[in-house]
Amino acid sequence: MEHEFPTYPTITPEVMLLFADEWRADKWLADKAWPDGKPICPYCERPDAVNILCPVPLRCRCNRCYKYFSVRTRTIYAGSKVPLGKWLHARMIVKHNLGLHHANPHLVKMVRGRLPVEHRTAVCMIRDLRMDLEHTAALRRSRLNIPTSPF
Repeated sequence: MEHEFPTYPTITPEVMLLFADEWRADKWLADKAWPDGKPICPYCERPDAVNILCPVPLRCRCNRCYKYFSVRTRTIYAGSKVPLGKWLHARMIVKHNLGLHHANPHLVKMVRGRLPVEHRTAVCMIRDLRMDLEHTAALRRSRLNIPTSPF
């Protein structure tokens, strides 16, 4: 069986610096999740009922439901032992090669070559990222009222 070869997205040194450490990766994700800078509670979905406890890990507490959360709460990154910078870097690779199967050995090899992770970790990361990207695309289509393909 012949496998397609993945291609590596063009990543500039500036982009690499975005994911250089946990704080920068968290900050980048927070800027994407909360563009106006106000955290939104993932439990009660209120943007005006939040206290930022500490800016470094971007940990927040909702004043309405009194639950703690961060930008990673209710995402595939929550509770992961893999650093967020590696997740985001892998996301760029997977998004660039979305048509390939998650167990494609060349894609797994590319992720393992760029990020020092074990083989099984790379396969699981690619699988989870693909599911997340497909779910996000489906949500976007439903919001834009784009009909899904019957095929």
